[in-house]
Amino acid sequence: MDAQKMKLQSVFPLNKKRDARTGNKSFLSIFVFVIVLLLLLPRTPARADAAPPEAPPGTNPLPGEEITQVRMEAETVTMKLASDGNSARVEAVFHMRNLGSAEESMQARFPLSFWDGSSDGYFNCPEIGDLRVFVDEREVPTVRLEGEPREQCDDTPMPWAGFDVTFPPGEEVVLKVVYTQSTYGYEPYFVLRYILETGAGWKGTIGSADIIVEMPYEVTPGNILLSGETGYGGTTPGATLEGRQVRWHFDDLEPTSADNISLLFVLPSYWQKIDEARQRVEQSPKDGEMWGFLGLAYKRAIRAAGGAFFLRDDDGAYALYQKSAEAYEKAVTLDSRDADWHYGYAELLWMGYATYGFIQRPGFDAPAALQRCLEELATTLELRPDHEKALTLIEEINWFSSW
Repeated sequence: MDAQKMKLQSVFPLNKKRDARTGNKSFLSIFVFVIVLLLLLPRTPARADAAPPEAPPGTNPLPGEEITQVRMEAETVTMKLASDGNSARVEAVFHMRNLGSAEESMQARFPLSFWDGSSDGYFNCPEIGDLRVFVDEREVPTVRLEGEPREQCDDTPMPWAGFDVTFPPGEEVVLKVVYTQSTYGYEPYFVLRYILETGAGWKGTIGSADIIVEMPYEVTPGNILLSGETGYGGTTPGATLEGRQVRWHFDDLEPTSADNISLLFVLPSYWQKIDEARQRVEQSPKDGEMWGFLGLAYKRAIRAAGGAFFLRDDDGAYALYQKSAEAYEKAVTLDSRDADWHYGYAELLWMGYATYGFIQRPGFDAPAALQRCLEELATTLELRPDHEKALTLIEEINWFSSW
């Protein structure tokens, strides 16, 4: 244990009356290294080696090949996320009206794969397999159409579902499509997408558009990433959170790629762990272990995608970081002899230091976080000298401080 304390002391003096110049020097050496390290890391990882395989997004239907006088007056798209977060059941309703003086009959189209002919990023081309189409509440048959060859898919033709529909002049015709759409991502974050820009093929603007995602939990800035990206996208601006719904609304929309919907969310299983841990804390508020599990659940929900040793840096994540720290503080106070909670707290503080210290987040005291991190590591090793995770973290901090 003495050797480990010497290692810790070499990184940052652990006594509270440490010399300010020594502490500042150690802090600056680690802080500068972390900045250099983060600058070298790509903010948006290259898809070919870092991003998860994509899934075909939901898409507005397209008219036939000819110019049309049919306008999409309103659309409502409801995507109900499955309890595991891996898919969503989509129901999209479109109110169409022929603004011309002549009847139009056409074969409208719906893309069964990536509408722009791309792949999942790994030259695979999955398809939507359970599409159903309704015209004025009556289900109609679809036929498979083949479009242009796709270079990313071994030159196989782009698959479309075609369906016949007639638009009498001046009358409303209601189209509805229902299907299952996959999500994708790296835990703990997945993304759900919907393409609006294909609606530009109809006449004029889209009168109004409501996109609604129904989540299996109460939505907050902690579980819906309203800012920032993970390397495979972020949430489209303009989202509102209400109850269990995330919503977007548009009026007189001339859709472009900038309007396409993307929702980045925390997988339900991670949020369920937080809810369960909260309930246990409410039932046993003086049980340090329950507080420790709560701190751990918060930490896992804000860790960078793919298990990186950094945290999300958005406001919602920072609020959860503070809650995690409060929970760990309770855990190490009420259950002071449990080495794992001391280590868990140290890990959180180090991750916070590497993330919020780097961006110089207002209100985050980086030197204090690092000092407390090292103190918690020292306590961990006093209680369990062979704590492997603590020893590994010490080696990492020592390596950083040597730069």
